[in-house]
Amino acid sequence: MTRSLRWSRSALDDLKAQIDCIASDNPAPARRVRAAVRAAAAGLADRSTGRIGRVPGTFEKTVTGLPYVVAYALTGEGSRESVVILRVIHRSRDWPAGRWPEGRRAILAAAPAGVARIARTARVARTVR
Repeated sequence: MTRSLRWSRSALDDLKAQIDCIASDNPAPARRVRAAVRAAAAGLADRSTGRIGRVPGTFEKTVTGLPYVVAYALTGEGSRESVVILRVIHRSRDWPAGRWPEGRRAILAAAPAGVARIARTARVARTVR
């Protein structure tokens, strides 16, 4: 069963902030990371895999080969079920149980040291495909 897929504003903002940060150093890996995150999210419409989320009522899907988690929820019932992408979070973020990580500034604060590592990870993910 294929479900509809929707992205929340928060998830789109998360993804944009992270991609912009990577792109400021190197645009090519940023495009690969964006494509991998979007592909992982799209796959949830066909088969919702992952684990129970840290925030009640959610689930989490790790993006294969990258340090990102796609947090999502299932809404509706039966043939009208939808997948709603709630957040896209880097695994290095401080993510306490029961709530979302704090503010978007934390994404950018840790970025300069991590951009090269993220870029290398993106190259590895592309090579594996």
